[in-house]
Amino acid sequence: MRSAEGIHANRTSRKRARFPADDGLPATRAPAEAYSRVQIVERLVGELFALGCQGVLPRGTRERRPDCHIRQITMYLCRVVLSMRYQHIAQAVGRDRSTVIHGCAAVEDRRDMAAYDVFIDRCEGCVRAVFGAGEGDDHGARS
Repeated sequence: MRSAEGIHANRTSRKRARFPADDGLPATRAPAEAYSRVQIVERLVGELFALGCQGVLPRGTRERRPDCHIRQITMYLCRVVLSMRYQHIAQAVGRDRSTVIHGCAAVEDRRDMAAYDVFIDRCEGCVRAVFGAGEGDDHGARS
């Protein structure tokens, strides 16, 4: 019979193999700048979301788990607009890297709704205005 330590070690190694670092380098701790950027984007999205709930966003989006939607939009904007690494975003929001990937995919899927797409476009514009167009945490970030 295998020991608990052996089982845990095996699970850990499989997880690392399944989710390698974004750029092929070993996972590193997110720089302090990444935490600041994520906090700023989250605050910005929270304010825009509150405004969007006054009529711009589809009813289901604004009523079901608004904190989750805000966090997912924040993760998406950090990835798409700021080109941050999934791992750095995950550390900054206190979630797993796979959760960030799921959140980004969920936002992308919801963009099929016209009102939601307009809202995300406006959020992207605001983030670019704050951080500068094309400026990112990690140049050349990959999926």
